Amino acid sequence: QAQVRSFFNMTTYCAVDGKVRNYKPRANNRFLTIRSYDVSGRKKDTAVQIKPDGSYFLWYIVPIANNIDIGYSGTFVKIVARSDGRNQFDIDDKLWVSAEHKSKAIIPLDEMSRHTVAKLDYDYHFKKRKFNTQVDWTDSSYSDDALVELRLQRMKEELAYTDSFFRARPVSYYIERLMQTNIRFEAADDIVYSLFTFSRKRTYSHDKLFALVKHFPVDSMLSALSTPFYKFAYHLAGALQISYLNDPAFEDLRRQSPLYQFPYILDKIDSTDHTRSTGIWYKLLYYNLYIANSPARTAFYEARFYSKVNDQLLRNNMDAWRATYNKPFTEYSLLDKLKAADADAVMKQRLISLFESHKEKYVYMDFWGNWCEPCMQEMPHYPEFIGRLKNKNIIFLF
Repeated sequence: QAQVRSFFNMTTYCAVDGKVRNYKPRANNRFLTIRSYDVSGRKKDTAVQIKPDGSYFLWYIVPIANNIDIGYSGTFVKIVARSDGRNQFDIDDKLWVSAEHKSKAIIPLDEMSRHTVAKLDYDYHFKKRKFNTQVDWTDSSYSDDALVELRLQRMKEELAYTDSFFRARPVSYYIERLMQTNIRFEAADDIVYSLFTFSRKRTYSHDKLFALVKHFPVDSMLSALSTPFYKFAYHLAGALQISYLNDPAFEDLRRQSPLYQFPYILDKIDSTDHTRSTGIWYKLLYYNLYIANSPARTAFYEARFYSKVNDQLLRNNMDAWRATYNKPFTEYSLLDKLKAADADAVMKQRLISLFESHKEKYVYMDFWGNWCEPCMQEMPHYPEFIGRLKNKNIIFLF
């Protein structure tokens, strides 16, 4: 059992439950969206149609608690969620639309939603705060080392402000520590991402990157509840590869084979101390390094992944990635999926009728809204596109 257990939530579904008060349907407020994040910090949106009375209920699954945002009427905010049941809160539509401060629009119905209101209050004031240290990653007059120091100084200012904010507005110790952890890993992610983008020379070495990690609590259990922690691991894995490809010291190895980067980077990961706490950080580096490359490039080193990474979710994801890469599409019955979908009955029947009446054709269906600027920009190009396919067995629906 120790070989197959996972640090992450793999099977427990969570729920968001509540009602939009003063609800009147508009073009952009018919859905509530949950934005969850995977173990590489990438987002996934799941939406549910809000009922005419304003009520909503949405199931979702997320590897770690807290890693969700809610989206309503064109705006997303980060909330504090639980991973073992329902998250219950109402939304006041009038205040959501009119108030810049979204915590005023959330009506908490349980303990976690009360934490959410406190967090949104903090987020609002944090964004309004003017910090002394500013970092411009596009400024070539600064060295990489100088900009890293500036970003770490900015992080210290943000942590000091957070400490003073919560002294004046007492909340649970857990929320305060979570906000501090988010600040640390937002800084970490900003550094490793920015060093290898913008107009930087991308010369930051592996040794410097691993030394940078020591500034951050990568082996803390609380860190593993923070979304920026996963983005940092994902971008660091990419930075390690870019650093290898740009470092003149590896020119001879690159000439021999582009695959030499994998054992070198994996050896560097293995040589660092990862004996504390969860150990999930180093497994994430392994995982992100592998999924950033095709199975054809990493096949020779796959056994090493499975020998080092014993977390079942990461292993399952790796298996799924390899299978998807080798067979990217599996046929399915669209009508069967529509009939089984938990969606508005009238909309379902309209779609089913459309597809049943065009069974022998390919169907191109465009969902659009008149509030959607990219949709409107796209429309003038459709006549030419449709004209090019006029002799094909295809129908266009808008």
